[in-house]
This record gives sequence, C-alpha cells and structure tokens, in this order.
Amino acid sequence: MKQSISVHCYDFDDYTVGEGFRTGTRTLTETDIVMFSTLTGDTNPLHMDIEYARENVYGKPICHGLMIISYAAGLINKVGYIDGSTIGLRQMNWRFRLPIFPGDTIYVLVTIRGKRKLTADTGMVNAEINIYNQHDEICVSGSWKMIVTLHPKVEK
Repeated sequence: MKQSISVHCYDFDDYTVGEGFRTGTRTLTETDIVMFSTLTGDTNPLHMDIEYARENVYGKPICHGLMIISYAAGLINKVGYIDGSTIGLRQMNWRFRLPIFPGDTIYVLVTIRGKRKLTADTGMVNAEINIYNQHDEICVSGSWKMIVTLHPKVEK
C-alpha cells in the first residue's frame, strides 16, 4: 500500500516580506564539474584543465557559475518553501563576486523582498538569494521572481 503524506508548502499568503531562511550545505567536487561539463558541453579549460587554470588568475580550476546556481536552487528546494507551490521562475539576476573551487562548501540565504498578487490563483514573490562559501563569504548574489500558487495542493 502506497503511503500518502501531506506536506505543507508555502503558498502566496505564507510569504512575509523580510523573512528569510538558510539552506543546508553542499560540498562541490571535481566530479561535479566533470558531470556538469558533460551535461552542458561547457568544457572551458578554466573549469576542466588544471595546467591552464594554474596559469590563470585563480591558480586552479573553478566551478561553473551556472552549476553553482543550479545546486543553490536544489538546496533551496530541499528546505520545502517552494516545493509544490512554485509554478515557475519569471526572472533571475546574478552577480558572481568570488570564485568557488572544488572542495568548497556552499549554503544559501534567501530573504523575501516583495510580493504581489497576479491573478485569482497566482502571485509573484521576489527573493534575494546569497550563496556563501564555508568561510561565510558571499560568492554569488542575486534575486529571482517566482510565480506561486495561492493555495497549492501537495501530496508525497
């Protein structure tokens, strides 16, 4: 018999401007870089070639920026705030401040900066997103606007 568990997720009314949350962590590896490169076709030597990277500004390979954002989205999803209520992302903006290297551990701080109702069934929530490394330095900062349901129904 399949067990059904109702999970509370945030709907539009649950978001409060100014509230925030911190995600769990993820340590990035060379394997992550190889897998991301294989998936996307981005084989830039800055990420893939140790000798090339050694002679570059960072002195060693760095993680792909889009990989970092993807893993941050996964960390945010694991918190449960957006699971089941998000219809889609309308806009994203990112600033890459510091490189992230294999072996670094990231976490994300999310702060709700605004919200507005769009339709009878949906609203838009504006969030500030900061991705930190293990030294509590902001490596990537940005924002996204997500469309959420007013009253999601989630079963897992």
